[in-house]
Amino acid sequence: MDEAEASGQVWRDEVRARPTAEQDRDALARLVEADADSFEVELYERTADPQVLSIDRAQRSHRLGSTPGMCGGFESITSTKEVEQ
Repeated sequence: MDEAEASGQVWRDEVRARPTAEQDRDALARLVEADADSFEVELYERTADPQVLSIDRAQRSHRLGSTPGMCGGFESITSTKEVEQ
């Protein structure tokens, strides 16, 4: 396995291990309902953002049918701070 394939496999394993954006959104929605903390509301709004959900789905879809060496394009857009720009 060359370096690109190994890197791609590590990325796919990380995507597989993390919760989906929908799961994060639902968990935060439950917290917001309980006490409506302003920080939790902000996190919920970010996870409910259609662009964040779309990126998460694209990463998971790419993980399933990935071409070795093609994962790098998604790695740079995973933070919500970068998504907002």
